[in-house]
Parts: sequence; structure tokens; C-alpha cells
Amino acid sequence: MKEIKGAYLQIDTLIQEVAEAERASLENICAKLQEENIKTQSPLIEKIVGVLKDWGKVPANEIKERSLKL
Repeated sequence: MKEIKGAYLQIDTLIQEVAEAERASLENICAKLQEENIKTQSPLIEKIVGVLKDWGKVPANEIKERSLKL
């Protein structure tokens, strides 16, 4: 039983690390896009950043629908 609890703890830790890496990556991508958009003033880039900022905060189907409308 102890081994199972340890395995679940390791899985939970790994899931948290992956989620944090994904969040940090999305934040970096958004920052770079916004930085680049200062030069171009592209409405499309603004929409893309909006979708990326909601990643993981709204259901995947909503992200998919919003991305298809870009």
C-alpha cells in the first residue's frame, strides 16, 4: 500500500511540474507575441494572445472553437 501512495505522490508531482511548465511557456509566448505586436499592431496577434491566455482556464472545446475563428 505504501508503494502505491508513493507512486501516486510521484505522479501528482510530475503532473504539477508539467502544468507549471506549460503555464510558464504560455506566459513567455504571450509576452513575446505582445512585444512583437508593438511593432505590427496586428489585431490577429491580439486575438491569438487572448486565446493563449485562456489556455487551461476554459474548456478545450472552447479554445478549439475560438482558434478556428481566428
